[in-house]
Amino acid sequence: MDASKTGTNWGAVNSSIDFPPAYDAPRGAWPLESHPGVRAGGTVICGFCGKHVRDGNRFKCLQCPSYERCGECMSAPRAWASHDAAHQFFPIRNPEDETYFSQVRSMVQRSVGTRAPRLSHKNINCDGCGKTDIEGVRHKCLVCDDYDLCEVCIASPAKRTEHNPDHAFFPLTTPYDRHEYDKARARAHPESILHDGIACDGCSSKPLAGVRHKCLECEDFDLCTSCVSTPSRLMRHDATHAFFPIDVPGDKTSFVQAQARRKTASRRPRTETVLFGGPGGYSS
Repeated sequence: MDASKTGTNWGAVNSSIDFPPAYDAPRGAWPLESHPGVRAGGTVICGFCGKHVRDGNRFKCLQCPSYERCGECMSAPRAWASHDAAHQFFPIRNPEDETYFSQVRSMVQRSVGTRAPRLSHKNINCDGCGKTDIEGVRHKCLVCDDYDLCEVCIASPAKRTEHNPDHAFFPLTTPYDRHEYDKARARAHPESILHDGIACDGCSSKPLAGVRHKCLECEDFDLCTSCVSTPSRLMRHDATHAFFPIDVPGDKTSFVQAQARRKTASRRPRTETVLFGGPGGYSS
């Protein structure tokens, strides 16, 4: 069978299967499975045109549980456009071909893996096409608070230019974790990040916006980027104290690790070097 007609390179898939010779059984000579494409009396219905499929002129999808086409629709571009273009079809000529169909289906699934269900981002709508519950990868704007595109719209120049072309998007592969997105947005636009409930101890602005600089020594002392960069405000605090940047609100994991390393280092005994003066200068 021509790969362009079935969507499959059978030379690569069925090399280990010994197919039987053509079987010219009369119509209805074997039982057909019961599914939406089969009507009473064992008649197969084409999944595209809805006509009865004659024996020897039947093609069965290897990916779908129950989808078949007649020979005419296998050559019709509109039929291919109506179904998943990545799906492959197997020719059913006689009863024995159902067995070989099952073997080939197993081989295809082992070679490419069974397609996992696409994740759905519940209650998230695509702002390009309006589709509800975006499936697959969700592309979220790094500038806007609420603007998302689906996989199709992010790849469409027309849909993409409807939004500000200077705005970058970040891919969210799962609906459960926005941690990486939040970090990327903080790096791209730190001024848009707000640390709710946190006030700057330099200028008293609340909530603290942008990167939060937290003291590694004090229990509760924070500065905004403006204050930590202003010597007069920074010198109001102990000059020996170091600050750690927190760019994701509520995420203190790296801060705690840095604080622990600093405390460990401060407990280590210091090695002092005593200098002795002499004719040649100072030596230890």
